Amino acid sequence: MLLHWINIPLTLKGRLSSGDIIEVNVEAIVNPANTLMIMGRGVTKAINIKGEDEIEREAESKAPVPIGETISTSAGKLKAKYVILAPTVLYSDF
Repeated sequence: MLLHWINIPLTLKGRLSSGDIIEVNVEAIVNPANTLMIMGRGVTKAINIKGEDEIEREAESKAPVPIGETISTSAGKLKAKYVILAPTVLYSDF
């Protein structure tokens, strides 16, 4: 179910939807992460399990990632093409 279209500057467009994030067929899933890219809790853990650990291995190889930056990985076995991880917390604070 489409919730709302959002226009993002620089001609990028996004779409808000409701549903199971690990089952959506989209270009990319954007998800908060910790700076060490350890995917052990909540939605991030569900993404990693469905992706069969491929996403976490790829993300950890790029760690540490400073807060405010993002990385992208393949999506493993997810229907999405990519996973974009954005650190919002230091791992030591997690």
